[in-house]
Amino acid sequence: MVLLLTEDLGLEDYVRRAMVKVEFTNLMVAKQLSIAKHILSEKKVNLILLDYTHPEVSEGQLKSWKEFMDFSLKKIFFLEHYDQATYDEIRDIKPSGIVKKGAPILNLIQALEINLWQYNMAYFLADETPMVLQPGKDSLFVKVGESYKMIRIKEILYFFSKDKMNYLQTKERKYPVSTQLKILEKELGRDFSRVHRSYVVNNNNIDYIDLKKNEISVDRHIIPVGNTYKNAFLDSIYLAR
Repeated sequence: MVLLLTEDLGLEDYVRRAMVKVEFTNLMVAKQLSIAKHILSEKKVNLILLDYTHPEVSEGQLKSWKEFMDFSLKKIFFLEHYDQATYDEIRDIKPSGIVKKGAPILNLIQALEINLWQYNMAYFLADETPMVLQPGKDSLFVKVGESYKMIRIKEILYFFSKDKMNYLQTKERKYPVSTQLKILEKELGRDFSRVHRSYVVNNNNIDYIDLKKNEISVDRHIIPVGNTYKNAFLDSIYLAR
């Protein structure tokens, strides 16, 4: 669940539109600090969004926030201005994101995705089946927030690993997954190939293969081909002679 503390209806609409984009729609809105505290004490909140222009979220009130807020809880602040003085006021609460009010919605989408991906990965570490593969089927299910989203196999461009995390990439966005690439390589069948230690690609979505540069293009995404995987990859696809 995401909790938003604000009296600003425009900001609430802005947040709701961004939430739809990241497919995490479980949002509760509190207009008063007392209500926000009650929700935090009664509900499992994964991310809190704080409107720093709210009359109750001021320097004087921050002490009360520190007394009851779990510091492991992810927090994004909405600020009118961001300067050294503001930073000094909020740094003890350790915000995990800062968005300037009136900024393009992409800024908030990126902040939400970063924080919700971290939440997803924490969940994955305790969940042995975050991604449900259906052998012989044309789709799989990926954990998104508090539900599972169906993704058709043909829509998957590739899987990749980065900074010790694994992702599934579609045309629209990427999704964090905990399944290791070597497991995906085996379970997804011949339509997918390991081309690099960090990439497993959907062969049906490859645009071209450049053997001189050791790279391929998948929906305009340039992906390196590792020498270790090159021959096996070429053997797995049909090359017209």
